[in-house]
Amino acid sequence: MHVPYVFGSHFSPGHPLRRDLSSHKVLAPHHMAGFSKLMRILRYLAGTAKQVIQRQGNDLTLHLYADASYGLHTDGRGHSGLVATVGGDPIFHRSIKQKSVALSSTEAEIIAMSDASTYSHWLTVLFDELRLRRR
Repeated sequence: MHVPYVFGSHFSPGHPLRRDLSSHKVLAPHHMAGFSKLMRILRYLAGTAKQVIQRQGNDLTLHLYADASYGLHTDGRGHSGLVATVGGDPIFHRSIKQKSVALSSTEAEIIAMSDASTYSHWLTVLFDELRLRRR
């Protein structure tokens, strides 16, 4: 059973922020059974429940950063990376092998930007539904 992430990125406006929920600490080792992975992560969360970072200020400026590497993998496909921030705080990240083979580094960047625009739209809709004013 392959479970790379038990918990994903988490952002809750106006509430304490747990940066560790979207970091490498939540990655479950692949050699453990699925239930053991879950129990280990739940014990970690229970032991660190009061350790939070309180977000300061009302800056809800959304920024997306995307980058790509051309032909990084042995099959010729590139790799895309994306980070979304609100007020300078990271709220979402993604690193993924591109689904198609780009013919140039420019095309690899365009594929990454296309992926980023999808997440930009999704985050914009989410902020609107939460009635958060952003810049």
